[in-house]
Order: sequence, then structure tokens, then C-alpha cells
Amino acid sequence: LIESRSTCGYSRCGRTDKGVSSAGQVVALNVKSNVPLTGEINEKDLPKNSMDSIKVWVDKKKKKRKQNDNNNSTTEIIKEEKLLHEFPYDKMLNNVLPETIRI
Repeated sequence: LIESRSTCGYSRCGRTDKGVSSAGQVVALNVKSNVPLTGEINEKDLPKNSMDSIKVWVDKKKKKRKQNDNNNSTTEIIKEEKLLHEFPYDKMLNNVLPETIRI
């Protein structure tokens, strides 16, 4: 989900005073998305969680076509509409965290 701690915008916040609950500890970082970056998607249309989905156009396959009789060919990219869901970050992180820490 991340390439390195130094490039993911990692930050943390919390109190460690004696007697203070750890329930308020917070971390933030930028993670990889399953939704491709294109200029066609508005921020308001992005999935808010792993249950939401978004329709996007993705490259399905490339098809070569012969053009005329002079052996020139062109490549045609065929696009298809696909329904994408965001990665289930909460489940992925809970699988690697200790049982005492949940998201």
C-alpha cells in the first residue's frame, strides 16, 4: 500500500501521559488507490469506503489494424466501463496489527 515511510506523508499524533487511554492515538498517511488517476473523475465521485464503487473507463485491449496496402498499421485502444471498489484498508491493516489494536 505504501512505497516507503519517507514518501507516504506519514504523520502521527497522540498523548502518552500516564493514565491516558491509547484510544485517541491517530496516524495519517497516503496509500495506493485502486481507482486510476484520470482527469475524468471528480473528487465528489470517488468511493468513500471499500463498499462504495465507481464506474471508470479502462483500456481493455489494443487491436492492430492494417491500413491500406502499404503495410502501415494503426493501433486501436478499446475501452470498457468497469465497476471498481476501493481497497478494504481496514481489513488489510487489521490482519497485520496485533489483536489489541483495531481500526
